[in-house]
Amino acid sequence: MKALRLVLLFAIAFSFSESFAEARFFKANSVRLKYVWYDNVVWISDPNPPTPEYKYAEMWTGNDTIVDGYSCVTLWDQDEGEKPVLIGYLREDENGFVWRYYMDYTKFADNWDNSTTRYMESKGIAYDWAFLYDFSNPNWEEGMTIEVGDEHNPKNHVTRNIHQVIQEKAENGETIPRIVTYSILYGIGNPCLPFECRAMGQALIYGAGVLEYWRDGQLLLKNWNLPEQIQSATNIKTASKSLSEKDEIYDLQGRPVDGTQKGILIRSGKKVLVK
Repeated sequence: MKALRLVLLFAIAFSFSESFAEARFFKANSVRLKYVWYDNVVWISDPNPPTPEYKYAEMWTGNDTIVDGYSCVTLWDQDEGEKPVLIGYLREDENGFVWRYYMDYTKFADNWDNSTTRYMESKGIAYDWAFLYDFSNPNWEEGMTIEVGDEHNPKNHVTRNIHQVIQEKAENGETIPRIVTYSILYGIGNPCLPFECRAMGQALIYGAGVLEYWRDGQLLLKNWNLPEQIQSATNIKTASKSLSEKDEIYDLQGRPVDGTQKGILIRSGKKVLVK
């Protein structure tokens, strides 16, 4: 009986540690980013595409809370001149995996016919957890593997090879590795798709440029991936990229392609429609 009690206590302790894993990157009230967002689909067949409308907003992590037994933080978003909106929750598990609980999820999507709502519901993302990032290993190198979100089932993750890693210099002097295929920075994610899972990324037609990305009181990114129109209007220069980085093209599954395929492709972090 004593041995049984010890086993039960161990199981309870393990369950407790799993649910209350300490956050490393997205702690309460520690992350805030100012960004500009805009229509990011380039319609190549249109010789005179419309000028995108640029909007300014902020996103940040709020207070600690408990959701579904998990220790997590609130995730807030606020458009300029509007009230803050609770869009979900973030949690980091003991494996170094980051998850998001989706609440408000239609801001960045083409949703005039409620197609995004139906898409979210069909994928099981609405009001549930989705896999975001694998930050289990800080030493990313080419040839290694990484877990990425499954675009067919966002609650799961799949193993993929790392093809190219760029070392980016943060504003505070820190060096941050970035996987080119998925535009993921270690400890940050994809700044152009802030806190979005891969499955949701396929439903989005927006792009984002980060004006400032702060964590624990330190400025990590500034003027990251800003569109040329914003640069010229505000006399801002975007963050420089490594000279070794190529203008590679990928499909929506993150696989390298030569750019001749039809459909929506990812080129330099932007969605491009090829007909």
